[in-house]
Amino acid sequence: MHSGVSTVPFANDATSSGLSAVADVPFPSFFDRDLSQLRFQERVLEEAQDGATPLLERVKFLSIVGTNLDDFVSTRGPVWRADAAKRLVIEAIVKRLFRDAHVQWHRTLVPALAAHGLHFVGYESLDSVERQDVDEHFTRVGRVAVAPCELDSSPSGTISVPSFGLNFAVVTRAASGDTRLAVVRVPESLSPLVPFHPSDLRRTSGLQPASSRGYVWLDEVIESHLAEAFPGQTIVSAYRFRITRQAEPPTDSASMADALAHAARVVSARDSNPVVSLVVDRRMPRAVLERLARALRTPAGSVYQVSVVTNPRRYWEVSRIARTDLHYPVFHPDRPDGLDTDVDIFAEIRRRDILLHHPFDAFDPVVELVRQAAEDPDVLRISITLYRTDRESLIAHALLEALKRGKQVRVVIELHARMDERRNIKWAREFVDAGAQVSYGDPGRKVHTKMAVIARHEGTRIRRYAHVSSGNYHAFNARTYTDLALLTCDDAVAADIDDLFSLLSGAPGSVAFRSIHVSPVTLRGAIGTLIQREIDWARRGRTGRIILKTNALLDEEVIRQLYLASQAGVSVDLIVRGMCALRPGVPGLSDRITVRSVVGRFLEHSRVWYFRNGGDDDAYVGSADLRPRNLDQRVEVMVRIASRAMVARLRDEILTRYIADNVNARLLRPDGVYVRAPRASGEPAICAQRELLVAAEGRRHDRPGPSYVATNAVISAAEKDEP
Repeated sequence: MHSGVSTVPFANDATSSGLSAVADVPFPSFFDRDLSQLRFQERVLEEAQDGATPLLERVKFLSIVGTNLDDFVSTRGPVWRADAAKRLVIEAIVKRLFRDAHVQWHRTLVPALAAHGLHFVGYESLDSVERQDVDEHFTRVGRVAVAPCELDSSPSGTISVPSFGLNFAVVTRAASGDTRLAVVRVPESLSPLVPFHPSDLRRTSGLQPASSRGYVWLDEVIESHLAEAFPGQTIVSAYRFRITRQAEPPTDSASMADALAHAARVVSARDSNPVVSLVVDRRMPRAVLERLARALRTPAGSVYQVSVVTNPRRYWEVSRIARTDLHYPVFHPDRPDGLDTDVDIFAEIRRRDILLHHPFDAFDPVVELVRQAAEDPDVLRISITLYRTDRESLIAHALLEALKRGKQVRVVIELHARMDERRNIKWAREFVDAGAQVSYGDPGRKVHTKMAVIARHEGTRIRRYAHVSSGNYHAFNARTYTDLALLTCDDAVAADIDDLFSLLSGAPGSVAFRSIHVSPVTLRGAIGTLIQREIDWARRGRTGRIILKTNALLDEEVIRQLYLASQAGVSVDLIVRGMCALRPGVPGLSDRITVRSVVGRFLEHSRVWYFRNGGDDDAYVGSADLRPRNLDQRVEVMVRIASRAMVARLRDEILTRYIADNVNARLLRPDGVYVRAPRASGEPAICAQRELLVAAEGRRHDRPGPSYVATNAVISAAEKDEP
């Protein structure tokens, strides 16, 4: 079986973009992408500060800020650190965000949690009974995982410490009087929380004992037990530190024949990537700091001394505490009509195209589609892309079942989906061993599209069924991210997707796509042509309207075209969750453009293009953001929605609600500042996500069979922008 892929014959389509006139248009500087990214983190932090958000959800948003900032430093740090002036600005903002998150935790969230019976206590503040409880738990669960690494025992004098997390630089004195320096890593295999039973005095009045819980951070417990890790030595001092390493460089130099082994080597070497920042306790003596920095091979100017070294990523563990009264209410997503459990999915797709809006529409039909395809004797082949998937993926297991039943299975796995490499490598090996045709895309070009196509023998013909989505084949994400997906058996669409799979699997030749837009082949040209069409409508005196929903808008060519659209009289609404380089509301340039960002319970992840098209509305869904990397350097797909009813649903039920949102929406001003969407006195509060939830609950009927329960979103950088 084929386990690699030759270079896909993709070439950027530079001649059909419809942007020839844009180069002559004067425009101001674009917003800086890094500063725009930090503004997004400020919006997430605002959710942690919002008293209307359930308490443990506020803690979750705090953990998201920490995770995103870590990722920002590791991926973008090498870029902005090279610009001295920019570095000063960005470092000041990053420090402020970390500090504000720490203050929010200690001054606001800890007291609020205590009032609800969840006590977060310093180890030194425990009474004797509580301390015994904590120590016994640590002895039973944690002590064996604490292993010091002495610098003196390293032949090279250097050590590899993973990114993020917390560590101790421990100075010890031997019986001989010699001092040594060692590093103790706070093990990430353990929960950062050590539970204990609060004493009667600590329990909150009015709460039952079962509702009252106590927690100590694991690093504090380890610090109190450090002597046990150094028998025969005396602990002189211990100082916390954490490091951030550079995200791994591109791996397009790897031969695809060895792609799997190369990806495994990249992952295993991650702990030795260059250090971007070393954050240390400012009390650490200079001699200790210098020795530690040398051992970690820390570049000059990369050491930061702070009052408190903490790990805000660990708040995620707090947010998972099972207190339903402190979380968003659970909800059961709607199963669209005709897609009840055990229904023939293929028959329903033959009857009409189906638009799924997750998490409001259940992900179950997608799982059922692959499961039924695996078991259906008339199905000949299943093809699917996997960018991110669950650890125990029902879809992956269905594919393995299909292989056992003798079906052809083509799987395109992205080995360099950051932070999911190990999982993808594991699944790739399982598929190869099971006999699947596994390929890994094009060297240096990630396969980011989310698509599947199933070939089924029906009578005298082969019919193909396609699934195209903005979201991954990941059940947890499907209940925490908003995504849009199309199920269709349209011959032209399914044939194009099948041809794309053939290219990605190493088939020779090229393909002229008829019904889908594919980057880096036709996608850039398509968006330019569609925007130009609205400009032409406006110039003929007709109403021009564009609504684009995307995770990020950074592509300067697209932004220039949108400026031209505004100047031509086209009304442009942009729903951009994260980074946005476009400057809206500038008179004479972008005064008809509005940019809003929605941050709420679910991570906004769907991509939608809507164009009024002179009254014959046109809409597209798929995986592509409006960034140079998505238009030029990745394999992405956007597909046109053919059904008029589905286009109306996108426009009226989904996009219109986001534009009307005055609860979770922030508007981008011309100066780059985001402000809450205004709400006039007496005007009702409109929350798009809440209204979509209410609508889904109203549509839902009692149906037999299992369905997942939507819980909480994780806006981690690794998944939100899908690097």
